Amino acid sequence: MWLTKLIDGFFAPINAVGSKFSRSFDHSAKINCYELQGDRIIKWKSRRRNESVDVGSIERWRSIPEMVFDIVQIELKDGATVQWLDTYNDLLEILWRVAAEKRYD
Repeated sequence: MWLTKLIDGFFAPINAVGSKFSRSFDHSAKINCYELQGDRIIKWKSRRRNESVDVGSIERWRSIPEMVFDIVQIELKDGATVQWLDTYNDLLEILWRVAAEKRYD
């Protein structure tokens, strides 16, 4: 057990730096990140936006936490449901800022 703790302690700073680098790279390359542009939430996959949702069309939303990401379900006023994976909490930060009152459990 002491050897495992020693090894974990040694590699912890290396893992932290690698994790920050990975997140920075993904954001600069716009991989699996979300962005608020005007009144639209944009889901990026590489440099091309994949999907977008108008903030005004959100009826309600919720977050389902998983181990390394959150599943965010957004119900729209037209009855459609959008389900996105939020690895870096970009989407949750945006939703808390622009639609906090529409969250449900």
